[in-house]
Amino acid sequence: MSAPRGEFSIIIVKVGVEWGSQAFLFPLIGLITIITSFISPFLIRFGDKIIPKLSKNRRMASKEMEKLLERVYKT
Repeated sequence: MSAPRGEFSIIIVKVGVEWGSQAFLFPLIGLITIITSFISPFLIRFGDKIIPKLSKNRRMASKEMEKLLERVYKT
């Protein structure tokens, strides 16, 4: 399985910069592409161990968010 690299994003940002978009996007997308290039293989390999932990944290965060919203909307 091959990890996506994000080269297409770099092309889209380059076109956007040529059309007058913010120039800071090009190095930002380049940095994100480099980071994901290094992280993706590990996420693919260890995803079956990472996903259950993230799911547990997400459920806990969701419950905390519900409590917070209840307090906000009661006032």
